[in-house]
Amino acid sequence: SGSGGDVAVAVNQLSPALSHAVLVAGAVLHTIAAPRATAEDAAETARLGRDLGAAWIIADGYPFGPWFQTLLRKEGARLLVVDDHGSHGRYDADLVLDQNLGAQADDYDRRSADAALLLGSRYALLRREFTATTGAAVEAGKRQRVVVALGGDSGTRVKTLAARLGTRLGEGVDVVTPAGVGSSGAMGILLRSATVAVS
Repeated sequence: SGSGGDVAVAVNQLSPALSHAVLVAGAVLHTIAAPRATAEDAAETARLGRDLGAAWIIADGYPFGPWFQTLLRKEGARLLVVDDHGSHGRYDADLVLDQNLGAQADDYDRRSADAALLLGSRYALLRREFTATTGAAVEAGKRQRVVVALGGDSGTRVKTLAARLGTRLGEGVDVVTPAGVGSSGAMGILLRSATVAVS
């Protein structure tokens, strides 16, 4: 992590590309045997957190709703939930993070009394490649480049978004995705060539 702490990622399955990205970032990857977002998953995740001496558990994913959050907290975990615009409806967490533009406290009225909110793009979760570059200067008359990278996903979702952006932005703009970019160094080179990066 950027602040010097150790990071462990616990999942029940992860694509080879994302597994590689986790390891390249310096995190340790742990496999959860229990089916995702079950009581067994919560118990196994909390046990792993205790075994590792984790200060926090971060639940990031739509399946990890309020009942799952409650199970983790009953196990004694300090919990940060990553969310989008109040999608869970109710929250049992120590911290709720919504990094989206337009995130509002009203979306999180139904949360545990001790839950603090981290709202808006100032809390955006950015990979090192995005924070290490300021982007290329915009020059009049020169083709612009937009790089689209969504959480390390280089699949259909990213390609669809890139195609839609390319259609909307029109001539004079190249929209590219990091498909086939195998290292953080190569991603950094791609990002330095960008006028805008969408993550």
